[in-house]
Amino acid sequence: MTEAEIRAVAEPILQRWLGPCGLTALEIQPGEDFEGDPIIELTARYPAIRPTGLAADRLLAKASIEAVHELREMLISLGETRFPMLIHKTHQ
Repeated sequence: MTEAEIRAVAEPILQRWLGPCGLTALEIQPGEDFEGDPIIELTARYPAIRPTGLAADRLLAKASIEAVHELREMLISLGETRFPMLIHKTHQ
């Protein structure tokens, strides 16, 4: 799939799951995992100042797992075999 096709699928899913955690931007690019296999790198950007603490961390962890799971299933159904690797970063 092209980056535009992946973005069209990924943005609504990640916004639904990660929006409540403060998601402000999403970057998508091809990459490789630690074994050299092709992946889709999804960099989720958040404000430099965001909620912290155990509750916020748990919310982000659960949302991340659910988002990647849903996205992976959708990509597979569309014939995409690369794994979506989600990376979280704050704006600097």
